[in-house]
This record gives sequence, structure tokens and C-alpha cells, in this order.
Amino acid sequence: MIYRQEAPINEFINNQDYQLILLVHNHELFPSKLELKSPKNGTQSILLDSSKTFSLKRGENYSITYESQSISGEELVLIVSPIGEILQIPAQSLLSLSTHKTNISFDFEINSGTFFSEKEKSKIPELKILQENYNEDLKEYIIKSLPNIFQNNSKLQHISYQYTKWLARLFGTYQNNYEYAKSYLPYLDLAKEQKNGADLGDSDRSSLKNNFLKGWSKSETKYQIKNSSKT
Repeated sequence: MIYRQEAPINEFINNQDYQLILLVHNHELFPSKLELKSPKNGTQSILLDSSKTFSLKRGENYSITYESQSISGEELVLIVSPIGEILQIPAQSLLSLSTHKTNISFDFEINSGTFFSEKEKSKIPELKILQENYNEDLKEYIIKSLPNIFQNNSKLQHISYQYTKWLARLFGTYQNNYEYAKSYLPYLDLAKEQKNGADLGDSDRSSLKNNFLKGWSKSETKYQIKNSSKT
């Protein structure tokens, strides 16, 4: 029996730092400037002369000032939380940001920010790519929590899931194990097995559809985000 606890989704989230992401499409003659302050690291001045990402450590308080010189408006300054919230910081703004929790806690002193909805994320190629990569990172983390023999074997994943489901139908004592197994379901490589005739059932298909975690990734986008650093 390999499903003795829920898929470690919360563990994955708790291991993620916040991200400050700067997306610059067209370089300006006079780049915009962003100032990042924290009690532990002092003040850091950042030019928006290229796309970059910075990792903001958990458990700290930051102050961010964004002064935009962009005429074209083709800049995006984003804060991404460990649970996948995306906050856009507008030009000419000042905000305080706390990274103590997994969800964004902030206060704008000048101007106000905007959260991207799931629908908006899917319409912006860069955000969509980041979200897809985040989901891949999450899936890899979940799969690595399984015994080695199951990690790269979709057939064994399928057998173990169906076996746990069968045991739960016969013996009530295995119901918790089946609930744990269902929490792994969105991340198991069962698509191939379904094509080969495996029937997961309507409730399981619903679980696949509804439980897939949405979020972000630290991976590069087509903007080639570089120079990742710990702040």
C-alpha cells in the first residue's frame, strides 16, 4: 500500500519563495527603475533593462518602489506568491509586502495593484507558460514522493491506484487510503492507461478536472528571464 498520506501539495507550496518578476518586451532608451528594500538586505536598485526574476525570501517585509520611464508600456512588474497568486505592480507606485504567509499580504501607499484572474492568466502567453511549468514542477515533486519503482512507470501507477480503489470497495478500512490515492490522481501518468481501455470512472475524471492546482513556475518564459538571485 503506497498511499498512506495525502499528496504533499502543501509541502511543495511551503518550500516556495515569493518571486519578483520583471518582464521587459522592448528595451527603452532610459530604462525604468525599481527599488527593493528589506530590513535584512538594505536597499537594492534594479534597472528594467531586461527581463529578470528575483526570489524574495519567506518571513520578511519588503518595500518596493517602481518608477516607470516606459513610453510603450511594454513592461510588467509582478509579485508571485507560493500559492500562485499574481499581483501586478503599476508604474509610479510604492507598496509594502510581507512574505510571512503563502498568500500575498501587501499595502499600497501610492497607487494600487491588480490581481490576475485565472482567465486572464490563460490569455497571456508568458503567464500561461509560467503556470504550465509550475504545474510540471509540482507534478515532479508529487511523483518523487512515491516509492522509486512507481515514479517512472505509468502501468504500476495505474495498477496501484486501481488496486487501492478495489480494496476500498471491499474493505471500509482502506477508504482513507483511497482518498489519499485520489489526491495523487491529477499528477499520475494515467493518460496512456486510459487510452488502453482503463476506466477510471466519472468521479475520478471529475477529480482530474477540478483538482489540478493552478499556479506559477520559476522556469523561464519566452522573455528569457535571467539573473535569478536571492534577496
